[in-house]
Amino acid sequence: MSLTNTAVEPTIYGLGGSGGIPSKSNIVLTYPLAASSSVSKGDWVLENTSTGVIQICTDTADNPIGVAFTDVDNSTGAASDKYVAVLRHGFAYCDGLSSSSGTPAGGAINFGALLYLSVTSATHPYEGQGLTATNGGTCVAKSMDQVAVPTDTTTKIVKIRVYLDRLSKAALVV
Repeated sequence: MSLTNTAVEPTIYGLGGSGGIPSKSNIVLTYPLAASSSVSKGDWVLENTSTGVIQICTDTADNPIGVAFTDVDNSTGAASDKYVAVLRHGFAYCDGLSSSSGTPAGGAINFGALLYLSVTSATHPYEGQGLTATNGGTCVAKSMDQVAVPTDTTTKIVKIRVYLDRLSKAALVV
């Protein structure tokens, strides 16, 4: 995930909650990483069904299995040379996209809102990575924060706490 100069490094909670989030154990599973690729902590990832390796989500239609728990660089390796820990169930800080213009996302992110992988724009290339409450598609997380529309129209990336359950991929209920 390419961070902009206004964004900060994504953070994923360890076991249990933090910052007012109810305490609940996270479930982190390990998967082989695709050849000639790397992931950063906080990237939404999917499993390539034909090869069985993990790769980064790049489209709003992707169906992620979770969020990368650590940075892993396999840019010079073959498939499965390195493994990545993936948060499949629990709480994480992720990038949220919010703006008044509707691009790349629309409006505020409300507490309890269902979140989806975002669309992209020329100024914020977050397709498949940032989260928004308005774009539809596959629901991947539930907001644990209330985020207003930023007053600075160039800063649309915010950090939000989310709950995700990509093990069951059922409707998200906390």
